[in-house]
Amino acid sequence: MAMMGFAPSIESAAKAALITTRRVVAAAVLAAVFLLPATPVWTLDAPPSLERLPEDVAKIHQRLDELYADLPNAEPRDAEAIQQEISAILSSHGSPTLDLILQRGRAALSEGDSETAIEHFTRLIELAPDFAEAWNMRATAYYLEDRLGESVADIAQVLAREPRHFGALWGLGLILQRIGSDERALTAFRAAVALNPHLTDAGETIRRLAAKVEGFDI
Repeated sequence: MAMMGFAPSIESAAKAALITTRRVVAAAVLAAVFLLPATPVWTLDAPPSLERLPEDVAKIHQRLDELYADLPNAEPRDAEAIQQEISAILSSHGSPTLDLILQRGRAALSEGDSETAIEHFTRLIELAPDFAEAWNMRATAYYLEDRLGESVADIAQVLAREPRHFGALWGLGLILQRIGSDERALTAFRAAVALNPHLTDAGETIRRLAAKVEGFDI
């Protein structure tokens, strides 16, 4: 994907994206808070968390650091492989039981059964609240059900655990755009693309929104 007006470099843009992510998420939660339900959708009376071993967490973080560092400047073929590895790492907790729950939730989602998927992802969050992808998948299911406030709240949880999750940032931008918060949506989209310039059709989406928000094309 061609460069899309980010300055002065992909590296500096990625750093700026990480700096602004928390501010964007906080603003998004405030923008969408009126959409949240009056009652909680899950409770905290869950069994003890299934925590990963510190050495395993360290290895995961080290590998993700390497992959995220390589992604912005990667050639298209290499970028696809890097994105697949990032997705594979984020999608694996390491516990066969928890990974099975994630698979079942995704299967339900692919079959159009969002409510069952939400039940699976909620159970996974109760068992492993540190697992960012559990929050991300429930955010996706909420989005498909038009439960946008709950989706934003879950995206905030994803980014608190993995602020470089460009998929969650892009999803945040989509929600902000739907609720009419175009300026914040543009910031989220740009943060996502700074981390991963290879996102499909991202350039056109950003150009259209920038023209609307800023009054000129990029």
